[in-house]
Amino acid sequence: MSLLQAFKGATLYFAESKHISVEAAEKDQTKEEESLLNSFDVDDSSSLQAASEGVVIGTTLSNYQRYWNQFKEFCVTIDKAQVASEIDELFPDLPAKFLMWIAL
Repeated sequence: MSLLQAFKGATLYFAESKHISVEAAEKDQTKEEESLLNSFDVDDSSSLQAASEGVVIGTTLSNYQRYWNQFKEFCVTIDKAQVASEIDELFPDLPAKFLMWIAL
C-alpha cells in the first residue's frame, strides 16, 4: 500500500467522522478509558480467557489479530517502522506519538 493510498483511506474516515457529534465521541472515549483501565487487571491469557468467556465469539480474536497486522503494515507505510514486526517490539515502551499513529 502506498502512502497516497493510506492517506486516501484516512481522508475517507475523516470525512465520515464529521457526522459524529462531540457528545457521542466523548461517550465513546469514556467507554474506551474504562475498557483500558479494566484491561490492566488482566495479567495473562488464562485470565483473559476467563474474563471474556461468553463475550468473545469465534471470529473476534482472529479479527483483532487481522486489525493489528493491518495497523503494523500501515506503520511501515507511514515510515514509523522498517518492518511490521518492529511494532510488536515497541511494547511496553510505546512512543509518546503511538496514539497519533492509530488516529491516522
